[in-house]
Amino acid sequence: MARKRKAAAKKGKTASRLNLHKEVRAVGKRLDWLMAEARKAEKSARATAVRDLQVLKRKQEAANRALAKLGRQSAAASAPIVAGFQKAWHDMELAVRQANKRFRGTA
Repeated sequence: MARKRKAAAKKGKTASRLNLHKEVRAVGKRLDWLMAEARKAEKSARATAVRDLQVLKRKQEAANRALAKLGRQSAAASAPIVAGFQKAWHDMELAVRQANKRFRGTA
């Protein structure tokens, strides 16, 4: 009688090992799928970043051309630009002060 119990217990262990192996394989397949999806997402993000960089480079080149053109213009033509820069600087300074007040108010 004791032998039958040991054999049944051994079969139970084998079955649970098989189930465990199946689960491990299933998790492995899921992990492989997730890795493939991550690689796809990485490729997509990289392609998007390359496109964004190309757009930014074109904008930078346009800004450099505009700056070179501005440099060729007379000093009298730069007065409105200087005034614009001063106004923008003043507006930024006000915005920073307001943000600082709001931040300190919430802290």
